[in-house]
Amino acid sequence: LWWILLVHSSLMVGLSVTGFVLLGSMAADIVEQSQRHTGRRSEGLLTAGPALAQKVVSAGGLLLVGVLLSVLGFSDTDRTIHEMQGPIRDLATVHVALSLTLPWISIFLLSRYTITRNGHKSDIAYVSSFQDE
Repeated sequence: LWWILLVHSSLMVGLSVTGFVLLGSMAADIVEQSQRHTGRRSEGLLTAGPALAQKVVSAGGLLLVGVLLSVLGFSDTDRTIHEMQGPIRDLATVHVALSLTLPWISIFLLSRYTITRNGHKSDIAYVSSFQDE
């Protein structure tokens, strides 16, 4: 079991790091597209936005976990092991449900990213034409 957990954790950390690098790169690509549409360069805003979102999600996640554990019955410390079987089962059910739905929501949101290599090159060429003047 230890080896399975080690491989799973290593894979999850690797995928998480890859995802954060990918999201950072996507945010950087949006800078040129935004400048082409608005005429303003907003890289400060576009890089601060994901950082703020990550902090809000982290804080909100901690709050949500606390509320969820209380609702499921983990706040009562006087329960026996047998009385905790129901809350543990409920927590496992919630965990499985979230594990099956949240990745699909993430995939859907990432699929909404429409910048292609050619579109990005076009945006860079457009932005560069104004910087050369």
